[in-house]
Amino acid sequence: SFNSLGSLHVSLSKYDEALDYFLKSLAIRKELGDEDILSQTYGNLAVVYMKKKDYTTSLDYYQKALNIVEKSTNQYRKVVNYTNLSEVYIRLGKYNEAERYLTKSADLAKAMHHKEVLAEIYDKFTLLETTRARYKQAFTYLELKHKYEDSIYTEKQAKQIAEAEARYETGKKDQTIHALEPQQEFH
Repeated sequence: SFNSLGSLHVSLSKYDEALDYFLKSLAIRKELGDEDILSQTYGNLAVVYMKKKDYTTSLDYYQKALNIVEKSTNQYRKVVNYTNLSEVYIRLGKYNEAERYLTKSADLAKAMHHKEVLAEIYDKFTLLETTRARYKQAFTYLELKHKYEDSIYTEKQAKQIAEAEARYETGKKDQTIHALEPQQEFH
């Protein structure tokens, strides 16, 4: 619950309140000894410190999360941590480290066929290359980001259309059944 309250406060840009909740969550999760959920809280604390522009503390918490996540089989959590950690390195001016983590993240996300994550990764690549003043490469990454976002949008639209068609067909069948019911009563 404390972790959820912390996330809520992050979404409201109330970072000091979020920190209070995440630190309470951290104390409980340390007591429980479940490293997987502990890594989540470390990641959440890192996000808050990044939002507060305290990149050194953010880096410390991401490293703690990463130490746990590296041993895990949870590929998604690895990708998220690598991607977020890369932004901290960009903000700290450690571009080679940022690129290394983004590359690892992109490789995992491609293997997972996770388009949403790939769009986020290419967004971070765009930030990295823009910060490095490599605008041509930044534009290439921006195009890749939009390609994945467009693909996601198209897939969602196709799914919505298929669902609407299924509802329409079900409605037609229901009408046919209802139209036949009175006739069956008279036979």
